[in-house]
Amino acid sequence: LSSVPLNADTHANHPNHQKVRVDHSGKVGIGKASPAVDLDIEDKGTAGTGAGGNLRLGSNDSTVMVNTDRLGVLEFAGAEDTNGTMAIGARIEAVAAETWDASNNGASLDFYTTPGNNDPTQRMTILANGSVGIGTASPVSPLEVAASNTVSLTIGCYDSDSNITSGRMTFQRSKDNTVGTITD
Repeated sequence: LSSVPLNADTHANHPNHQKVRVDHSGKVGIGKASPAVDLDIEDKGTAGTGAGGNLRLGSNDSTVMVNTDRLGVLEFAGAEDTNGTMAIGARIEAVAAETWDASNNGASLDFYTTPGNNDPTQRMTILANGSVGIGTASPVSPLEVAASNTVSLTIGCYDSDSNITSGRMTFQRSKDNTVGTITD
């Protein structure tokens, strides 16, 4: 018995309008007749800033989103034993940053990794205002790096052997008011 792919067409009488295909190996193609990966989304429209495959993760229980409501999550997982028990290694969450209405829908992105104890830990966040926090979920500046012990930041220009060849860090109070510069 041979397997037959599952197709979903926009018109039953027009097979050329196929929109979704599940092939014999279980790969799903949206806008693609021969999916190359497990989920392959392809936009057949004209190239441009609004073009490209689109995947939407959403939350809609017919109530307004409020601060800290999770909009969607991408999880990266793998088998942790020979029984196929899946464990999360990393995840990215989109979270509402305020109560939403017609003109306010701020959201942040939170990035998690797992240090080896099956407990994903938030490592980085991008707030709705664009501030990035590494080691903190509440950055108070455009980039804040925090740690429970010594914080170090490496900025360097590397050669082909991965050796730092030069680097520069400037500390400023304002655009024209340099406090100090470290140059190597």
